[in-house]
Amino acid sequence: MKVLNYSDLRLNLKSSLDSVLDDDTPIIVKRPKGKGGIVLVSEESFRSIIETAHLLSTNANRKHLTKGMLQARSKKLTTIDINNLWK
Repeated sequence: MKVLNYSDLRLNLKSSLDSVLDDDTPIIVKRPKGKGGIVLVSEESFRSIIETAHLLSTNANRKHLTKGMLQARSKKLTTIDINNLWK
């Protein structure tokens, strides 16, 4: 992860944005006088973060996903014929 100040980002905006997209590496932009930082991420990464937050937003869904991951890791899987999926 890169950390830049606002001035350096302005001077190197194109290459910084290209780096975020090409390397999928976020950039933290530090602002002066303790105003807080800004994080630049690719749209794909942002959408992934939002989707993950949504999937984990309820306790029931977290438990269901955790159970599925544990089953997958322990090879306790059920095979379903795709032709019977909606039956």
